[in-house]
Amino acid sequence: PIKPGTDGALAMGMIRWIIEQERYDRHYLVQPNLKVAEAAGEASWSSATHLVVVQPGHARDGRYLRGSDLGMVLTEEERYKDGDPYVVQDPVTKKLIAHTEAKGEAALFFDGEAQAGTETLKLKSAMSLLRDEAFKHSLADYSAACGIPVNVIEGLARELTSHGKRAAVNAHGGMMSGGGFYNAYAVVMLNTLIGNLNRKGGTLVNGGAFKDAGEGP
Repeated sequence: PIKPGTDGALAMGMIRWIIEQERYDRHYLVQPNLKVAEAAGEASWSSATHLVVVQPGHARDGRYLRGSDLGMVLTEEERYKDGDPYVVQDPVTKKLIAHTEAKGEAALFFDGEAQAGTETLKLKSAMSLLRDEAFKHSLADYSAACGIPVNVIEGLARELTSHGKRAAVNAHGGMMSGGGFYNAYAVVMLNTLIGNLNRKGGTLVNGGAFKDAGEGP
């Protein structure tokens, strides 16, 4: 049994192993928007390639980079449909483009800079940030935190990534600890890494939900 409330450590240990062993679904993760993803045969897409501002002290530090941050000029149709798009790097031209304008895959791991007006912004892709966080601790550290042996953590990660998209991780009330919100996000990230969102045998948003506060009977 896991130590109560330490699900996040177990999940991050699995995430570290999956990234380290390159067992993630790269084909899924490099899709920058729904149109490109569907053309590539995927049922959904993620923000793994989207760039994030990582400049301490900057007003946008820790937030996704937007087209407006780089002064991108959008057509009226693009503004109406997509608002202020996220930004990704085209792996061929190495240019930064709006994620909505991408015609194919985007760079999955990005760590660099971009000019925004008169200032230079340090940027990383969301996938690079996830790798950084997972690699902050060793598998031994994660094992000590959650009470699960290293070989079991590795075995769980290996098994999860051995069935393509036909695997899923699910959790509910058992994670309601002080860090439950972040534990749940780490668990959902495992699903994202194997590209199983909205796929048969994978995971999806079910039909159940709580009513909004204040809603009538």
